[in-house]
Amino acid sequence: MRRRLQVGWLGGAVLVMALGARLTPAEDLAGVMPCDAAVYIGWSAWLAPDAPDIQMQQKLLQTVLDSAVQPGTATTPAWVKPLLELLTSLQTGSVGVGLFDVTVAAEMPEIEAALLVGGADAPRLPEVVHKLFVQLAGAEHVGSHIVGDVQWECAHLEGVPLLPVWGRHKDYFVFAIGDAAASKVVECIDGRRPSLATVEEFAFNRNKVGAHADGRHFCLYVDVQRVVARAREIAMQALGELPPMVDPLLDELGITAVRAKYLHVNQDNGQPRMAGFAHLTCPPRGLLKLWDQGPLSNDDLKIIPKNAYWAEVANLDLVAVWQEVLRIVEVVAPDQVAMIEGAIAGTRGILGFSVTDELLPAFGDTWAIFDAPDHGGFLLSGTVLVAEVKDVAALGGMLTRLVELVTPLAKAGDITLRPLQTGHGPHTVHYVLLGGKPVPIAPAWGFVADRWVFGLSPHTVAAAMRQVDPQTRGPSLLDHPEFQAARARLPKDVQGIGYFDSRYFARMWYPLLRFLQTAGVSSLAGLGGELDLAFMPPLPDAIADVTNYVGTSSTDADGILYLSVGTGAPLPAVAGTALATSILLPSLAQSREVAKRAVSAANLHSIGVACYAYAMDQDGEFPDNLDQLLHSGAIVQKMLRSPRDPSDDDSAVSYVYLAGQSTEADPRNVLAYERPVDEEGTNVLFVDGHVDWLALEPFKAAVRETYRRLGRDEDLPPEFRE
Repeated sequence: MRRRLQVGWLGGAVLVMALGARLTPAEDLAGVMPCDAAVYIGWSAWLAPDAPDIQMQQKLLQTVLDSAVQPGTATTPAWVKPLLELLTSLQTGSVGVGLFDVTVAAEMPEIEAALLVGGADAPRLPEVVHKLFVQLAGAEHVGSHIVGDVQWECAHLEGVPLLPVWGRHKDYFVFAIGDAAASKVVECIDGRRPSLATVEEFAFNRNKVGAHADGRHFCLYVDVQRVVARAREIAMQALGELPPMVDPLLDELGITAVRAKYLHVNQDNGQPRMAGFAHLTCPPRGLLKLWDQGPLSNDDLKIIPKNAYWAEVANLDLVAVWQEVLRIVEVVAPDQVAMIEGAIAGTRGILGFSVTDELLPAFGDTWAIFDAPDHGGFLLSGTVLVAEVKDVAALGGMLTRLVELVTPLAKAGDITLRPLQTGHGPHTVHYVLLGGKPVPIAPAWGFVADRWVFGLSPHTVAAAMRQVDPQTRGPSLLDHPEFQAARARLPKDVQGIGYFDSRYFARMWYPLLRFLQTAGVSSLAGLGGELDLAFMPPLPDAIADVTNYVGTSSTDADGILYLSVGTGAPLPAVAGTALATSILLPSLAQSREVAKRAVSAANLHSIGVACYAYAMDQDGEFPDNLDQLLHSGAIVQKMLRSPRDPSDDDSAVSYVYLAGQSTEADPRNVLAYERPVDEEGTNVLFVDGHVDWLALEPFKAAVRETYRRLGRDEDLPPEFRE
């Protein structure tokens, strides 16, 4: 039998779709699963009984367990063999798992659920499970059990309120939690209770995604409204009543609009196909607004090179999304609106522009993120972001302002920001050189007509701009034969498209997988395990059936539909992303600290604005203390608390105010400052209204000079004296 490497990222279901194996007949167990199932997971014939994957799993688990046996004891626990048999059957047969209900009685959950297995192994599974429970719980806890008129077995587990019941009924093995679930399954198999396959909502979802369950497949169905209703009842039982905001929150987030969700994976013309559908009963709202967008055009896809490693393109109206967020806050937590508006106003004072009124409206609807060989990147460093822009001049000015704002913060970390620009043919690339430390990136951006291109180096951006520019671009993703073939099988009008060159990722990560698996087999050999390295095929065989992945998301009157064909982004690519993230964690930690400094600076700036507003009514005199601003409503308590403050007291004030000054005071005077929390420095508000980050010694000097100019040297706190 031919062996092939599993490289999909869509979970076990998609992985096995790429395997060529001699399989047992597949069956859709939704036809014998009771209609009561609120959640259903079903799959059929993931692997052949003699598949290398099965053999490897059994040998691996056996070796690990053998190595765990203490010297002088017998052998591997007796429950291992039946467990391995059960796991094998679940992967090679047809399986259905249904959750019917969950209730709470005497503060303990009561679960109604059942697992059905069909196929050649079903007749022998009752004995396998019997052996497993005898070894785990003891023979005295396992006995016969009658469900209706069917003779089954059950296990009474000490300290566990749930009753496992199992047996064979006709052609199926059934394992249920409780008599009620077992009875429902028996009635359904006998034809005395409708099956899930006959439920209108279940059938509608399957029909919507074009599901085929007559071969190898995987599916997941959730009756969202039944699950939500039961969750509300359990919560009310536990709490007495629900908080007033729960129902409005469910409405405004769009959860109550989702009737059901369905996921299906199967083979289509020899390729893995995945479909996901959310059935909506009303127009999208809340989080669902993210999918309420216009369709992409071919021009939006022409900016992606034909040989792209991967790409994601989508329409997203940031202004509309923000307005929806505000609407939700106004309905669910109206008392928070003023705080949000105050925070936005505070950031405008610092940035010099409004994020919501100027930055978001500057962008258009179309966004693309991708990487390609010409970008010259390593792992994620070649990634570029391309966004549609409505006002190029405005966005360019705001970017310049951001660099100016970040420069003093970076300087405090011994990093010098140098804004530079360079020309590449007809295009101009702006970038920021981070000097002082070996930083491997130089954030860069440029404009091509109504598109903004952003990347981590000027070379990457320059290469991407050539493709974005209609005058200099080469062949695009639209010219890729596999992409064309995949698009022909997917919806025409879509709001989002994803693409992965799966063969490229498989070739790239194969050496690492081979290295790790060889190392693992070698380690197990030292423990007495005997695994054959032949389970990992040569590279040509490994990628023989791998096909590039194309996925689309779209909406219609019935809901949100996601469809994809192809093997998908390889799992190792995810591992590579995790590796890159771990490398960048120190930088991310520093970024979080910079963000906290920025919030604290915004607080001080707001205090400065409030002081000047107060002075306008007081002949230029600033207030005597911050309480006056607080009581007048010019600032809120939250503005007096720095996110860098380690105190656990939420009412603590993080800033020191130097009273007794006016608008006529020396503009170099310190008006307020953040209490230092470390040796790095702190934020300082000056009389002229600007806020600056100062290292510890310059900060102390500025405070000393302020007291000297005010003629109050004797009032200088001890920690500032030389």
